[in-house]
Amino acid sequence: MKTLSIPFFILFFLFINQLFCEDYPMRPTNENHILFVGTYTGDSTQGIEVYEVDQTGLLTFKSIQKNIENASYLAISPDKEFLYTANEITDFTDKKDGYISAYKINQKTGGLTFINNMSSQGGAPCYITTSLDGKILLVSNYLGGKVATFMTDNGQIGKPVSIFNQDKEGLKIMAPNMPHMHSIQLNTQNTMAFASDLGNDKIYFYGFDKKTGQLSFSQKSIQLTNGAGPRHFEFSANGRYIYILNEHNSTIEIFNLSTQNRLQIIGTIPKDFSGKNYPADIHFAPSGDYLYATNRGHNSLAIFKVDKKKGTLEFLGTEPVNGDWPRNFMIDPHGKFILVANQKSKNIVSFKIGKGGSLKLIQNTKTVASPACLKVL
Repeated sequence: MKTLSIPFFILFFLFINQLFCEDYPMRPTNENHILFVGTYTGDSTQGIEVYEVDQTGLLTFKSIQKNIENASYLAISPDKEFLYTANEITDFTDKKDGYISAYKINQKTGGLTFINNMSSQGGAPCYITTSLDGKILLVSNYLGGKVATFMTDNGQIGKPVSIFNQDKEGLKIMAPNMPHMHSIQLNTQNTMAFASDLGNDKIYFYGFDKKTGQLSFSQKSIQLTNGAGPRHFEFSANGRYIYILNEHNSTIEIFNLSTQNRLQIIGTIPKDFSGKNYPADIHFAPSGDYLYATNRGHNSLAIFKVDKKKGTLEFLGTEPVNGDWPRNFMIDPHGKFILVANQKSKNIVSFKIGKGGSLKLIQNTKTVASPACLKVL
């Protein structure tokens, strides 16, 4: 009997512990995170807004880092020590360019200490990201057709190490329209960079040296539907497929990266919608089972079911964003909630992710300036 009593009590303890944890979960001290909101600013009292976000997606306002103009896109270094901004202007110098900036992050408060800034090498920079080790920045400029890379040293941005101008790098023969470079991303191996040209309906391929940050010209590119207007894009988890969100015709085009063959074109809005619409941002749920995209005009999040084997999508429907002009959005790394930045109505909306990728509104938070980008520390 004695030998049987020990496992019984162990099982009993485990049962009670599990029951207790489900009803009264032990909350870790670091469950809340800092949310940085890049904005389009109207005056010097505005800038990057800082919020606290809890494990359910509820926001609490903390502070404003003032005098940071038009930080329309943000990137956080992999070590969480530094924040980089694309400052979307056209008068940083007499060359009609914008600039990028570096800040040191206070891990407790979300306060930002300015380090330096640097010309983005083109007008209206609208996307910035880092290499896996955080030592290299990649930037796309909406005006002028330029993408550029920069080395960093303890957060400080150095001079550009690579600049590609789609007007002058041998691509103008294939590019009759005005280039508008809208986003740039690295593959998971950090060996290739991909950039979307909204003006010429192309995704360009570049070789990427992860030690020096140097880009190299590649003959490969993806040609999208004429007039599609590729904006942002995402890769499948296995790296085989690219999902390109098109701003001008409200579609997602899916391609096999190795062959550049198109797999599918699928719409982001209901077929009976007749108004104007301009999709903005696209992200996978952490599980990879669902894909979401924002619709500016229809003012909704489009929801898709992902066929992981085929790489194709099934349109499940849309969810109203309770605001106007949903731009950037972010998904909780655990797949619990989505935050959407509504640019024109100046609010951030929190949704709980339910079964089948469905969304349920949980909070509507007013912002000071026009929110454009959301990044969690």
